[in-house]
Amino acid sequence: MKTKTNLQGLRTVASKYEVESSGDFVVSQLSRVVNVPQRNEEIVRQWKLLSEKSTFSKIMKLIDLLLILFIFILFLFYFYFFIQKKKKKKKKKKKKAKRKSTLVFAVDIQHIKDLVECFRSHGIPAEGVHSNLSKEERHEFTHKFRNKELPVLVNCGFFVFFFFFSSFKKKN
Repeated sequence: MKTKTNLQGLRTVASKYEVESSGDFVVSQLSRVVNVPQRNEEIVRQWKLLSEKSTFSKIMKLIDLLLILFIFILFLFYFYFFIQKKKKKKKKKKKKAKRKSTLVFAVDIQHIKDLVECFRSHGIPAEGVHSNLSKEERHEFTHKFRNKELPVLVNCGFFVFFFFFSSFKKKN
């Protein structure tokens, strides 16, 4: 496919594959010139034009229709079983206990801050425990969490599952 993309002025480096070549383009420069929305749209448009003319496109359209039909059937099965499950739940009418405390594990400090902010934006009090906090702050948050004053405590590497239950379990 011929385009009006101008490659003049782009730097090249010696090719490691061909001895007599003029070199390979510097990828970062080439990307800025080639990877532009208008050019990408033209590539897709050309592909569509070429594919519509072939038997391959007719087969692909048939496969698309079959796939849509298959997804629709899956949706019907899911919907049917979801409704059945909901009806069974209504019959049982068991009330689940509300969670009083949740320990959330994050990947790093930024993840902790983002999760805490997300919980707070939904009106759920939350704090995060990480290595940048003072010992007093960490103690304050864990104390509140242990006494069920803080429903969500987000951490990264501070609490291990078994450690949590043995040390935070409220004494009688």
